[in-house]
Parts: sequence; structure tokens; C-alpha cells
Amino acid sequence: TELAQKRDGRAILPGGAVTPAIPPDTFPVRDFPLSTTTRVGLYLQDEIELEDGRWLLLPGVRVDRFELSPKDDPLFAARNPGIEPTSIRETSISPKLGAIRRLGDIWSVFGNYARGFRAPPYSDVNLGFTNLQFGYTALPNPDLKPETSDGLELGLRARGPQGHLSISAYHNRYRDFIESLRALGVDPRTGLLLFQSQNVGRANIRGVEAKASLSLAAFSPSLQRWSVRAAASVQRGRDEIAGAPLASVDPAQAVLGLAWQGERVGSELVGRFARRHDRRPDVNGQPAYEAPGYGVLDWLLHLDLAEGLRLDAGVFNLTDRRYFESGALPLLAADTANVDRYTAAGRNLAINLRLHW
Repeated sequence: TELAQKRDGRAILPGGAVTPAIPPDTFPVRDFPLSTTTRVGLYLQDEIELEDGRWLLLPGVRVDRFELSPKDDPLFAARNPGIEPTSIRETSISPKLGAIRRLGDIWSVFGNYARGFRAPPYSDVNLGFTNLQFGYTALPNPDLKPETSDGLELGLRARGPQGHLSISAYHNRYRDFIESLRALGVDPRTGLLLFQSQNVGRANIRGVEAKASLSLAAFSPSLQRWSVRAAASVQRGRDEIAGAPLASVDPAQAVLGLAWQGERVGSELVGRFARRHDRRPDVNGQPAYEAPGYGVLDWLLHLDLAEGLRLDAGVFNLTDRRYFESGALPLLAADTANVDRYTAAGRNLAINLRLHW
């Protein structure tokens, strides 16, 4: 992947003159240096059936190679003096073992162990951005380490002609967990709020997930084009070094949808729900801002225009509700005055055209 980012701008002064200088920037500027990332993965897996297929074992191993190569970039250097972009080269070997026990034609239980690997995002390692208007700055972290994890999952599945159900519980233990743009407090020299992506030495995330879908034809043949789907998750994350919650772990969430599917046209009304984000660590000894819970409605539509050509459209946040998407809210103090700049979009429309062959 070749990465190139640039911000540009002009200001019109009262006398009509135009200037590229809008403090602290003189445009154009770059917040990340020109970079190349290379990802190579090799995955091998076997499927072993035992007892006439009642047991299925799934051993596997994955080898990952990640390279980040920043380029000599005068535009980035001019805006970020003293920051030397960092290169990364990492290789990881991750084993996995899964097992499925069939209890009949519909039900089965499953379990998985997996070793995980996540390379540091380029935007966390090499970053230089300051916003004086809103009083914050984001710092690079050239010492950011790859994240590794050991995860266990146990669950129950059912699949029949009219729908499916899946319930699972998981527990993941992390070393060098990457928490992006962690709030570090206020710089006493500049008065700016500091953000930096950092490693959490040891952390764990555990939770429960459930998914289900059901064709309404199970109740009446006249409803064969209608179906409902639902999903819910509850998760908890903990920084084992600090003994505090992980700010980046979302609160409990749920999705409920009612869908209609025709021969070429399909539509779905979807509700998205989240509880109050009340598990957040303190900010410099002060309570963190807790995003309130929410429920929003989306309407989705897809149309098959021709073979291999599909139109997807959606109207999101139908009721134009003010809310915070959990993953988009940084760690802020409860008395922060300008939290509204982190709210999600109001009512909005998206249209995609997909061509596949």
C-alpha cells in the first residue's frame, strides 16, 4: 500500500487578500510522511474428521510479515521539525486450534484457541498534528511495539432451514496492547491536550456475543420474503498494569433488523443500540466523560441492476439523533466543554455501486 496524505487550505482576509497561512499551519502540510506498507501472510489449515464427522478438528498456523517504510518527505519534515519517521519490520508466527462437536443435524458446540498478531498502524507510529483552535496535539510513538494475544472462545450454534443461532463467550489476553491516541493530559508548557498511541503491557478483553436470524416463513408461507436478524454483544476490557478499564473497549451493543427480499430488490430497517459508556479510566485523576446510550434507526436498500452490478443505498440515523459512536470518542474529562465535536453524523445518505465478476 502506498500512503499519501496532504491537507491544503486558503484564508480570505478582510481586505480580500488570500493567504495559505492559517496558524499553526502554512499550507500545504502533511500529518503523516509518505510511506509504503507491505503485508504478507501465509495461512495453512487442516480439517480432520473423527467419529464419522461428529468431531471436526481445525489445526492451523499463520505467518505474517509486516514492513513500514517511510520516505524522505520535505513537506512532513517542514511541519514536524525534530520528528524522525520510524521504519518497522516484524515477523510473527501464530498457531490456531479449533474443534467442533456436532450434536445432531442442527446443533453443534465449538471451541477455538488462537494466537493473534497486530502490527502498529502507520498513523500511530509516524504522526505529527496540532490543532490550536481546539487545543490539542497528537504525538508520534516510534517505540510502539506489535500487539500479540492469546484468545479462547467457546460457543453453541444451531442452523436450520429457517434460520440460525450462535452464542459464544471469549477471553483474550494481550501483551503490548495498542491503544490508539491515548489521552496523556495537558502539556504544562503549551496548555495543549496531548494524545499518543501507546502500548499497554498486559491487558485482557472478555465478552459474550450472540447472533440470530429467522425467516418469518416459519410462521406463515405468506411471509416467506420477510426475515429478522439480531445481534448483541457485551464486553469488558482491563488494563492489568494500571488496574483500570480499557478506554477503547465499546459498551454493550445490539442490532435488530427487519428485512424484505424480492427477486431483484431488498430492503431492511435496522435499529442500532448501545448502552452508556460508563467503564472508562480517569483522566489525570478526574472522572472521564461517559457517552450516553443511544438507539438509532437506519434504512437500507439494495437493487440488482444487472448480472454482477448492484446498487446499495442507505439513509442512516433516520431520526437525526445526536449521539456518540463508541469507537469515535477519545478519552476526555467529564467537564470537557466541546464534546459535541465528537458526535456522529446526523441524518445522512450513502450510495454505493458495486461491480463484480
